[in-house]
Amino acid sequence: MRIHPVPSPNAVGSGNAQLYVEIGSRETQFGGSKTADASGLGGGLNNMLMNVAQLLHDSCGGGRHGNTTLVLPQLTSGWRFFKASQPGSRIKESVEFGDVFDAAAFAQRVAPCRVAEVAPVGVAVQEAAVVGINRQWPYEAWLPLVYGALAPSRKLQPAVAQMVRRAAAGGGPRWAAVHLRIERDWWVISGFCTARRFPHRRCYPPSEVASLTAASRLRRNVSGVVLIYAADNVARSGPEVRPEQFGARVLSLPSAPESTGH
Repeated sequence: MRIHPVPSPNAVGSGNAQLYVEIGSRETQFGGSKTADASGLGGGLNNMLMNVAQLLHDSCGGGRHGNTTLVLPQLTSGWRFFKASQPGSRIKESVEFGDVFDAAAFAQRVAPCRVAEVAPVGVAVQEAAVVGINRQWPYEAWLPLVYGALAPSRKLQPAVAQMVRRAAAGGGPRWAAVHLRIERDWWVISGFCTARRFPHRRCYPPSEVASLTAASRLRRNVSGVVLIYAADNVARSGPEVRPEQFGARVLSLPSAPESTGH
């Protein structure tokens, strides 16, 4: 990240300087083709939040939080690792961080680190670099701060409340959510499931997930299971989902077809 002092409208003549940093536009290569990614994060939603943790570390760490503000990045979507403007994707534009999460609450909860949805008009903004996530990614300590600061945006609150009501109606008062990683981007496109390619196993079929979580669900006396996965984006060559393997009360929360590329 390159950070240099730039004048703040609130600090003119005061001798102070306010730094604004945001990620820059970059070209992303995927499947042999390049696509412009204009100041938006890519990857699944959790990947993008991990990127935010790294950016917050870079802008706030080292005692810089007094005069450095991270401009919250845009979030992109689409089935090819949620990159914007991919061929065949229905979604062409990024969305603001505040369209998905409550930006004001996030800013309050990450204090004294400073974040903003946009930089003030006329202020020069310096470019920040996103660090790729791999086994050497060293920003785990910042994840609890980011996760703890999240809340759904006002736009999404009704949809979230509806999903919670639907989960309780189908799964009972002590429902447990089980995330199945069986979408095309994880199961096929990424290559994560290729045997012996990675030192740690990353792919678990639903039948094995049911077995691995059985003891935990029993111990917590769960009343039902809510399976979470993008049913409209499951790999046809991937494993079969058999809800009865998770118990008597099982439902899948529907994923909106218009929210993905297919």
